[in-house]
Amino acid sequence: MYIDKTNTTIKAVLFDMDGLLLDTERLAIDCWHAVAKEKGYSIPDQVLIDCIGRDVDDSRKIFTDAIDGFPYDAMRERKLIRMSEHMDTYGPPLRPTAMEGLALLKTSGYKIAVATSTEETFGSWKLKRSNLYDCFDAHVYGDQVKRGKPEPDIFLEAAKRLGYAPCECAVLEDSFAGIRAARAAGMIAILVPDIKAPDDTMLGYAHHVMDSVLSACQLITSEL
Repeated sequence: MYIDKTNTTIKAVLFDMDGLLLDTERLAIDCWHAVAKEKGYSIPDQVLIDCIGRDVDDSRKIFTDAIDGFPYDAMRERKLIRMSEHMDTYGPPLRPTAMEGLALLKTSGYKIAVATSTEETFGSWKLKRSNLYDCFDAHVYGDQVKRGKPEPDIFLEAAKRLGYAPCECAVLEDSFAGIRAARAAGMIAILVPDIKAPDDTMLGYAHHVMDSVLSACQLITSEL
């Protein structure tokens, strides 16, 4: 889908992490269900889907609004431990063509940054464990900005660290919150859907919708 194009040449590309580069959203959902079951809770799938792309504070509110008395912080800690144990053994699973897309941009001369809602400690660990950390020229984490997605703070900070204006940046995202943040930042918003199928509203925020990270990166290098 094509909506609009900027007259400014794209010089930098900003990446979400979970659900875009790393196939960790499914693992997170499985771990949430497992730790909740241990404590006698049942988490509706929609709650977990609504949390995709959101920071800790937003996710906490989504959980506690939906499940009366849910001990979010304690359960989240258990979930993170379970995820860490799994990824420590098997490594964080990569999304198809993620490495190829990053390599294409690097060899084509683009600056790239990761801008993830995940806090620095866990986010940097996942990037290093998956051998992605050194691919990026800048890293911005959810606990390094005041407001999380769908506010534009994290992408504006990433652009600042790379030294480019927002209009010189494209954003690759899989979540509605991320796409809204990219548009709010004044950047080209490229949607690569993962678990949550895009509805008409979500599609309306995206400048482009691509089926993989590599195809999105090919679009950037050939047309933007």
